[in-house]
Amino acid sequence: MTKFFLGIYDFLSERKGLAVALVVILSALSLFFGLRMDFEEDISKFLPGDPESARYSEIYEAMSERNNIMVLFKPSEDSPEDDEEKSGKRKIPRTLSRK
Repeated sequence: MTKFFLGIYDFLSERKGLAVALVVILSALSLFFGLRMDFEEDISKFLPGDPESARYSEIYEAMSERNNIMVLFKPSEDSPEDDEEKSGKRKIPRTLSRK
């Protein structure tokens, strides 16, 4: 395998014009095919076709605001209890929204 790559190197080192032309052609082809790529944003198409995955894909498609990020906070078990938890009353959480 070493002889193969050394042979290519020896061949192209004697023909620098050909080496430059190959680099330009390969770069142009890479750029051409790179610009033609399409990206699929629907992640439900990547899931397998079993019934559980079908349910998840239906839920994903039904979401009206797909671009939201949800963050859930859960207190750790050793965190101190506050008065709301002791009394059994809970506040309704406020949501922040940008309009």
